[in-house]
Amino acid sequence: MLYFNYAGYLFRAYLRGSFIERIELVGRENKKYENFEKLEKKLIKMIDFNKFGEKMKKVYLELMKVPRGNVTTYKALGRKTGLHARAVARYMSLNRLPILIPCHRVVMSDLTLGGYTLGINVKKRILEHEGVKIIKNRVLKEYVIL
Repeated sequence: MLYFNYAGYLFRAYLRGSFIERIELVGRENKKYENFEKLEKKLIKMIDFNKFGEKMKKVYLELMKVPRGNVTTYKALGRKTGLHARAVARYMSLNRLPILIPCHRVVMSDLTLGGYTLGINVKKRILEHEGVKIIKNRVLKEYVIL
């Protein structure tokens, strides 16, 4: 197992051999562990993209192009990958590597936050940590990449 801090939270990554199996939220940040930013490049190399179906892999790889401080919509991600927005939303809900595959950076077309496996308050806090401005659970347009 590997622990890391991000946006005031402590996360645990479960490893299987040299690959990350899943990531889960453990609790509040713990200063004895590294911040995600220091480990990010190492962790990305530990993703086994072969375990995903082709469509899911395509969506996740496209999503990973969205930089910190920005978001995209389910619809826009669907358009880029040739899938319906609902299929994209389903793949986001199946993401077992939150933070690393940044499903928190996907919002609804009306710019409301939508759902998040770890909870909407966690999604909001992570996005704000990344520099995204949110007013009344709606992302401001200047942070959206379509």
